[in-house]
Amino acid sequence: TSFNLRHWCRCNPGFTAAAGTEHPVTDTDCVPCSAGKYKDVEGSANCTACSAGKYNENQQAASEINCLRCSEGKYSTTIGADSESYCTSCPRGTYQPLQGQISLLNCTKCSRGKYSYVTQEGQTDEGVCRDCAAGFFLDFLGAISPENCTACGAGTYGLHAGAENVSSCLLCPEGTYSPDTAQTDASTCSPCRAGTYQPLPGQA
Repeated sequence: TSFNLRHWCRCNPGFTAAAGTEHPVTDTDCVPCSAGKYKDVEGSANCTACSAGKYNENQQAASEINCLRCSEGKYSTTIGADSESYCTSCPRGTYQPLQGQISLLNCTKCSRGKYSYVTQEGQTDEGVCRDCAAGFFLDFLGAISPENCTACGAGTYGLHAGAENVSSCLLCPEGTYSPDTAQTDASTCSPCRAGTYQPLPGQA
């Protein structure tokens, strides 16, 4: 078989019939699969596009294994991608630990009470998500900065890091007050001055 392109007038794997050629007769009737595709059987069948989440930068691919998976921290929605550049980094506030992912939905957002402390996209590990400090809470997913953490208001305090909602901010008890925000324990609630009283919790 000349140049190993065909076998008994059948295009080898990695090659397909040239446009307009129904039955290859000569070597030139078989053309290599383009980048982003492969063909793992003999004959004139069309080359198969690499699936989403993968890419192939080389021509003449003879196996699906030649379609390389996008790396951790990335995804690709493109079918038949012919370059690694089609692999898109997961945005800030997310991470993605698996190869070959096909959607932005595969990028997991930092959970409530946490934020991503790194500025680079394409993170691969949940460790990029840090707890908001005690005295703060964060009630949405995918936060990208400690500035997304909301301080417990005056008259309240928060005991624990990583709080997910405002209900984690505890009220100063009756007879006390606290004019400051982001407080972390009940000792910040000051008693009312002698000769005064205060019957309500959570006063500032």
